[in-house]
This record gives sequence, C-alpha cells and structure tokens, in this order.
Amino acid sequence: MFSKQFASVLINAGVEQIEIRQFAQKGPLADGFELMRGFRDEDPDCDIVFDLGAVIPPYIYHFVTPNSEMVRHNPNNEIKPRYITLTHIAETTYFKYNVHQNAKPTHFPICAIPTLEFFNNSIHPVYGSCYGDFNRYDSDLKKFKVYNTMIHIWKNIYRGDLGKNDTGRIAGRRFAHFNQFLSMLEDNHYCPETRFEVSVKLPANADFTTGLDIFNPALSRVHAIWKSTRAVHLSMRSYISSCRRILDWASSDTLPTEL
Repeated sequence: MFSKQFASVLINAGVEQIEIRQFAQKGPLADGFELMRGFRDEDPDCDIVFDLGAVIPPYIYHFVTPNSEMVRHNPNNEIKPRYITLTHIAETTYFKYNVHQNAKPTHFPICAIPTLEFFNNSIHPVYGSCYGDFNRYDSDLKKFKVYNTMIHIWKNIYRGDLGKNDTGRIAGRRFAHFNQFLSMLEDNHYCPETRFEVSVKLPANADFTTGLDIFNPALSRVHAIWKSTRAVHLSMRSYISSCRRILDWASSDTLPTEL
C-alpha cells in the first residue's frame, strides 16, 4: 500500500492525528535533517521531537569545560592515562537560565566505592549519571541525560542479569561478568566516554533553508548542560585496582558465610 493510499484510509476513517515513533535510528545529522524536512513537507503542522547526542572523551571534557572544580587524577603518572568521567550537575543560576527554569536533575551514582576512595572517604556530591525530564512543561527541551558509556558494555556483558539478585546462580554470573568487564578495560578493548543526549522539539517555524544550522538550538542545549557539570576523572588504573580489591575481598575466606 502506498503512503498516499494509507493516508486516504486514515482520513476516511476519521483519524485526525497520528504519532510516529522511531527508536535506535542513530545516524549523522544530515540523515535526520532529510527525514524531518520530509515530514514537514508532507505536513507543515506536524510536531517533531528528536534526540541529539554527543560523545565527549575525557581529554576534551577536561580541557574545554570552563569549570575550575573539575578534578583529574593520575596517581601513577601514566604517559597516556585513561580516565572514567563521572558527572554532577548543580542547580546553578546559569543552569536554570540556559537549560530549564524548573531544572531539577536526578543523579545516579556510578563507581561509588572508587569515587569514595578518591575523596578520601569524605562526603561529596553524587557523581555518575544525570537525568532531567521536562515533558510536563511547555518547553522545547523535553529531557536530557548525561552518562558514561560503560553502561553499554555492561548491558552487553551481563546479558539481562542486571537488576536481578534473587538467586545465587545469577549472583555468580554477575561476579564472573564483572571480572570480564575489568579484563576488557585492562586490555584496552574499551574506553568509556561521556555521552550527552537531549530530546528537543523542533520549532514550528524551523527554517530548513539554513541546512544543518537547524540543529544549533539543540547543540546549544548540549553545550549549556556541559558547562553546568562538575566532573571527576578517575584514572582507569585506580578504578580497576579499587574494583579488584572489592572482588578479592568478596571471594576471600574472610567473608562471613552468611553473606
């Protein structure tokens, strides 16, 4: 059935509005531009909400973000150290003005024990992933999230065991999977990076004659969130060492049998 035929069926059936969802359609900006322009050509009044993401490696994150509180950590003086970047967003005036006036980011801790060791076991803000949802407000920014891409490899390695702790067998698999994850980091098979993602509503008066500049408002959102973050860059070596100590203790004879 051709698209125009399908549209006729919907019109004859009295359908006034439809919602089209596409997931996992990651691609270059040019592909998204052509897709959205095609929608607006067919229906100038259609609403379009799209996701835009940017992956930022630690060395760029550190040298570009103008935040004096960012911390680097290279205790072994490695020539080319690798880092795991963990983020925190404070509800500053800049953040509320440039991101959203009702911004209340939610934080999820990652690498909690290595981070606690980094701060010498002192109280500190939650570093890890950040998330904000503004769908209930009349705003072009619908939501955002900032996270470390190590979660992608976790999902691949754990094969559905994440969040499950109801049996000893699953706990054992998770233990083995985490060892596999650390081995991949040690062998340089994977280098986690920071990913910024925003969901933005395309303005009704968007001018497609400007080409890819149509994405500038969304990129400005990413930049504003980036500038609002504080970050800790844990050296890969210190992170792995910390995790290895935990695993060695968990598998040692000193662990109480009831645990």
